[in-house]
Amino acid sequence: MKFPIKQSKKSTKTALIFLDKNSKAMQSEKKVDIILSPSLYWFREELLPVKGASQAKKLAPSLFDAVIPEGTYSYLAQKNGDTFWLFAFNDAEIAKAISNAGLRVNQIQNIYFAQNECEKADKALKVNENFALVNNEGTISLLPLRYIAESMDAQTFFEMHKRSKHKISINLFQNTLVDEKQLNRLIAIAIVFIFIYLGAYLMQQQQFKKVLTQQHALNESYQLPQTSFQLKGLIKALESKQKRQLSLRSHLKKLFKLSLKKGEYIKKFDVNIKKYTLEIVLKDAKHAEGIKTQLQKSSKITSAKVKKKIFYVSGTYE
Repeated sequence: MKFPIKQSKKSTKTALIFLDKNSKAMQSEKKVDIILSPSLYWFREELLPVKGASQAKKLAPSLFDAVIPEGTYSYLAQKNGDTFWLFAFNDAEIAKAISNAGLRVNQIQNIYFAQNECEKADKALKVNENFALVNNEGTISLLPLRYIAESMDAQTFFEMHKRSKHKISINLFQNTLVDEKQLNRLIAIAIVFIFIYLGAYLMQQQQFKKVLTQQHALNESYQLPQTSFQLKGLIKALESKQKRQLSLRSHLKKLFKLSLKKGEYIKKFDVNIKKYTLEIVLKDAKHAEGIKTQLQKSSKITSAKVKKKIFYVSGTYE
């Protein structure tokens, strides 16, 4: 998906691109500003027991737990009145979408979330013949155009409104070095996790908002200060949960960085904070020893055997 925007005389060398997971390759030599589709980030609006965006950002990984698939994410928090806007995004996934769109890293000037850039829209914004951006109770979503009664052209809207001050920073240079096969595996796993956790997410969202509402009511009733014991305990518990999640994600990252030969792949895996079990399809049974050596650098092997060119290996983290 893309739409060029007419530029003023002062910025004729800059184009505006709406970037989606399914954006097609384009030919452009201009500098570009990118507006990220909601398909490339996760968004939540929460009332939190903290004062600043930096504190809210520390809690973001725990708040997105069971909502987003396992992976390495960056987080952003913005103060929005009495609430915080929280974002989670996968740098590698965005870098891949940019590459698939035929854009070079040195072309990218600024990157924005559609959530910020479409906040003032009072109508659906048509981005192409099939989809439009819609403000659904404060959350910007991408919906099929056939479900929308009235819309305006997204290009026209963005010509009439300046970009927001909320730019995001992504390490595109690092992510261009990610192995394409590994990235494809992670994306496939992400899709599976989205379906698995969809039901849990809906329930968790309701329960978490209920807890925060009760906490807020207690604060108002008893005039508790922000540095009270109860608030510190809540923040400490969430940060502890975040630490466990980051540890697990670190283990997963190491497993998916295994050096496999062409045609080899991880058929099945079971991983938690303390141990893992893998089934790896081999092209050559002799390569099992090399994989075992890689795993021993960060874990203790408890079981390893090859059967019909499938390497069954288990271990614990040191």
